[in-house]
Amino acid sequence: MRIEENKAIIRRWLEDVWGKGDFAVEAELVSPNYLDHNASPGSGAGLASHHQMLLRVREAFPDLEMEIDVLVAEGDYVVDRYTCRGTHLGEYFGVAATGLQVTFSGIDVVRVTDGKIAELWHNTDHLGVLRQLGAF
Repeated sequence: MRIEENKAIIRRWLEDVWGKGDFAVEAELVSPNYLDHNASPGSGAGLASHHQMLLRVREAFPDLEMEIDVLVAEGDYVVDRYTCRGTHLGEYFGVAATGLQVTFSGIDVVRVTDGKIAELWHNTDHLGVLRQLGAF
């Protein structure tokens, strides 16, 4: 049963935290000892940096929609592949708002411990987003 519970946690994290910007759910689901193994350079790898990245993404794409394409789990680990769609209405990695619609994808490997997201390894297509915004 733990596998299904872990998948439900990740589903809520993607849909409610990232997809809707629900900070109360973020506080509920992300461990105070959270560690992001692929954090942006200079941003830190803990819970505070998770929240700051969430704020930056939600400000850049306030209408962000998350679609879970794949969700699999084994033991304490959950792997997801997602597709995001949103309108660029705020700064994103130095690119001022363009009003353009973007679509991008990513993959996460997440370790869940005691009902909380403890560790994250991820790859999001930030370069693809910047290309769609005309940065290159």
